[in-house]
Amino acid sequence: PGASLDALLADYYARFGAFDFAAMKAHWDVDDPEPVYLAEEIDGFLHDRPAIERYWTDTRRGLAKLAARHRELRVRRLGDEFAIGTWRMHWDAHVQGQPKPVGGEVRVTGTFRRKAAGWKLVHYVEAPLAPIVYVRALYE
Repeated sequence: PGASLDALLADYYARFGAFDFAAMKAHWDVDDPEPVYLAEEIDGFLHDRPAIERYWTDTRRGLAKLAARHRELRVRRLGDEFAIGTWRMHWDAHVQGQPKPVGGEVRVTGTFRRKAAGWKLVHYVEAPLAPIVYVRALYE
């Protein structure tokens, strides 16, 4: 499923940058009662659809502009129904009221369920580098 998941993620991040959360939601398995979502900038895991959608709404309120892109996708199948992906994601954001944009690199893992309509996310976790590792990379 590598090519189809690569296309899914490209569209997912394009929709995120356009603040098109309805289209993002279409990439999730809406039948899954306990999705998992963890963005790098929030403290706790989100374990239900309303919480995830509130996070997306809050993101839109706080940002004037957002762009994200993924690379280095690796996929491991877990039988016919599930696949796990790992990838890197670069994001750039312009926070409301701030004069300059910010950006960063994160590592991401996601679990996908195969449905009749294609692969859908059920689990999404962003993992930033530890500060000391990040600072060292900046100096290198």
